[in-house]
Amino acid sequence: MATIDIGKLSFTHKGDYDGSTAYVLNDIVYYNGSAYIAKTSTTGNLPTSTAHWNNFAAGSGGIWNAGLSLGTAGQVVKVNSGASALEFGTVSSDYVKIATADATGTPASIFFSDVFTNDYTTYQLFIDGAYASAKAKFYVRFTTSGTTENTAGYYITGHLDYYNYASNSSSGDGTRLHDNYGSFPLLEEDAGANDALKSYVAKMTFHNPRKTNEYKWCQWETGLRSDNSGYYYNFTGSGYNTSQSSVFGGIRIFPGAGVINGGRYTLYGIK
Repeated sequence: MATIDIGKLSFTHKGDYDGSTAYVLNDIVYYNGSAYIAKTSTTGNLPTSTAHWNNFAAGSGGIWNAGLSLGTAGQVVKVNSGASALEFGTVSSDYVKIATADATGTPASIFFSDVFTNDYTTYQLFIDGAYASAKAKFYVRFTTSGTTENTAGYYITGHLDYYNYASNSSSGDGTRLHDNYGSFPLLEEDAGANDALKSYVAKMTFHNPRKTNEYKWCQWETGLRSDNSGYYYNFTGSGYNTSQSSVFGGIRIFPGAGVINGGRYTLYGIK
């Protein structure tokens, strides 16, 4: 029987497999959660190649191994670009929550400042359960940097269509044409003027807020309930901002009077 001198066996741990590294006999690497040992000198041959590697320990690497450096807060474990090892990285998605805010402390406005980036071409804002102390209408303006607003004369609202329903079974619908506003109105200007407006839900879509040499378009849908006579309103609207040379960084959400008493405000980016 042949005698094996254990002292002459030598293994070299080389960490995660790298396709550009030249490995030699008895080099050990991690690959897809398992350990492999080189049968011969090899470069660029995956550890799954039985002509060049043997499986040394199936599943020994698991999700974590000593060759995987710790990432930063918020990162996830993923397969690297070469599909040869695990690494930490950021989550990539075409639809991402950018910011969220709750109306606590009765603020006069909700600012999402410097949230628009070149990573996304379209943004959607969702407003849930918002209302103002004065039961007033809500408006939205663009901001350029920080809380600096783009104001009067730049917001064109083509029309708002609305439908209302009252508890006495009367109903109606209509269209209102508008010209310049100092902001985008989430509610038709005249309808419900005598009502105590409360409990908004809305979705707004902003297109290319950072792009120059073109208008910045916006569409929105608004639903709200009035405290007077059980009125419920549903509005759809669209408009654009004429500041073609401006690059907008965010938005301000605010009521026409009073302070904000409630609601959650969430902004998403869409690639």
